[in-house]
Amino acid sequence: MGCTVAVVGLGGMGAMAAASLATRGVRVIGLDARRPPHDAGSSHGGSRVARTAYFEHPDYVPLLREAFDGWRRIEHDTGRRCLHRSGVLLLGGPRSEVIAASRSSARMHGIRVEDLAPAEMRRRWPLFRLPDDVEGLLEPDAGFVVPEHGVEAGLEIAAGAGADLRFDTAVTSIDADDDRAVIHAGGDAIPVDRVVVAAGAWTSRLLPTL
Repeated sequence: MGCTVAVVGLGGMGAMAAASLATRGVRVIGLDARRPPHDAGSSHGGSRVARTAYFEHPDYVPLLREAFDGWRRIEHDTGRRCLHRSGVLLLGGPRSEVIAASRSSARMHGIRVEDLAPAEMRRRWPLFRLPDDVEGLLEPDAGFVVPEHGVEAGLEIAAGAGADLRFDTAVTSIDADDDRAVIHAGGDAIPVDRVVVAAGAWTSRLLPTL
């Protein structure tokens, strides 16, 4: 028998984990306390910024490019539009660390960005009243993801690949060692080989020792 993996929490992270595992032939049991997408986690609200000129650190950029490729594959496979390339404009003062670090990531990895002075931004976007000491950095190929659409797409792929998705099924505890785990949910004890915990703010309840 092959490996069985439980994915606890089926929001943005859990749905994609379930989809990725299931399409690789892994037996997946996905569990969520509600019926995703819902507003009781982090994957809701209509938009999440998607950019590659990452100010956090340039080492993220290859991972982010893989993520953009992943969104394209998901959209192709499901017909759902998740990623909207509207462009992302960062604003900051002359000593903005965010602007400087984003520009550095862009230069290091060849990401197309535009440095914009206040006059040019006022011309392009006259609805904004920008002071003269503000500078802008525009990443035209960036945009936003609709998280609810992403969750739906991930779950569709997971289910199509044979994942056993169990909604309205709250996980109450996880017993595990280095070899096996037992998921306690909905009054059942579910034996699995591995567990992916994507429970967001509820993770500390499920993994109190961590």
